[in-house]
Amino acid sequence: MFEDIAKNPLYLLESAFNFIEVDPKFVPKTFADKYNISGTSTTFGGFSLDDIQKNLEKNALGQMVLKLKKFRFVKNLKNKLSTVTKQTDIKETQFTQELIKEIKQDIVKTEGIVNIELKHWYEQ
Repeated sequence: MFEDIAKNPLYLLESAFNFIEVDPKFVPKTFADKYNISGTSTTFGGFSLDDIQKNLEKNALGQMVLKLKKFRFVKNLKNKLSTVTKQTDIKETQFTQELIKEIKQDIVKTEGIVNIELKHWYEQ
């Protein structure tokens, strides 16, 4: 399904509009714009994070940030946050596996209804 949406989103939009009895030729003006294509944010205030990192030493605030990064407590905080993130990832993976067990039969039924193979939803 996602692949279909990614390949031809306008068709999906037209189909949805037709289903709810809205003019299927109506296209929102921002529909053609693509937002966050990568799925991750790489900019802050219009600047890439790489550019910000490379230019920190060019101003006083940036120099202070670079000095702070050297302190042990900052490194410890970074490590702690990384550990928490990894633990959260493990919990999310366990939750996902349990959820898949619960809804696998529904996904298989959906495969039959939409006539699309969805094994990638429940096989890992």
